[in-house]
Amino acid sequence: MRTPIYPAVEEFIRSKKQVKYAKLQEEFSDTDTSKRSIGKREIIQRDLGEKNQRYTISIPLQTFLNEGDDNGRLEEAKDKIKSLSIFLRKVMFEAKIFINYYILKYPENLVNDFFQKNFWYSLCRVVCKQLPVQEFQAKYTHIQHLEDLWMEPNGYQNVDLIVEKEGLTNYGQVLSSACETTATCYNNYYIENFENIICN
Repeated sequence: MRTPIYPAVEEFIRSKKQVKYAKLQEEFSDTDTSKRSIGKREIIQRDLGEKNQRYTISIPLQTFLNEGDDNGRLEEAKDKIKSLSIFLRKVMFEAKIFINYYILKYPENLVNDFFQKNFWYSLCRVVCKQLPVQEFQAKYTHIQHLEDLWMEPNGYQNVDLIVEKEGLTNYGQVLSSACETTATCYNNYYIENFENIICN
């Protein structure tokens, strides 16, 4: 048996576990349903009755504007949101096309950078022509063939991985959030399919 490093703390934890275990035993052995632990759905039915409905509240964009603002400002805000959304979709689509093409062409060269937000943000900067592909390759020297592979699909007819900003500004925060989400999606895919990927 090991010697406890912090005997008082370990004794406290042990007694807490015993009390919790005793409470659980009491709940399961008790036949009265009112004393048993019940789930969220049962609590809602008990408190609100059988015929309750669940609603999701959405806040209209108009509520974010001041009372003195006219409809022109509302339309301006809507147009800005639409243009940001269209731009973001195009940029992320092209970035994903490039990475998926890379994964298909070099499946043995998968690196952890593909699961990092900063990598995706740098790639999106390349797609938006804010970062030259040579600098991108220099930043990620351990990922081989990035520059060559970037040039390859751009050489095909009707293929262009570049997305023009067309005067769009203040999109950094939106793009950063999208890059984080994309990195998480790729990470989750490989975690969920790890066994299949290893077997193949």
